[in-house]
Amino acid sequence: MAGPTLQTAALCTHGELIGQLVRQLAADGVPLEGPLDGDKGSTWVLDTADGVVTAARYLAPLRLTDLAGHY
Repeated sequence: MAGPTLQTAALCTHGELIGQLVRQLAADGVPLEGPLDGDKGSTWVLDTADGVVTAARYLAPLRLTDLAGHY
């Protein structure tokens, strides 16, 4: 997922690929915080150490009502 020198990255892809990645992380024993299948526009934050994913947590997508008055 990342080289040992990479500090921060933002990646974007289609949902079916994210689902495959999250299921593979779960199969590899990575602790997951959230559902295996997320909503459109959701985010997964991957924690890494020495280029290895050590944990993953799900962030639900923002709704337009969440942004009212902020755009």
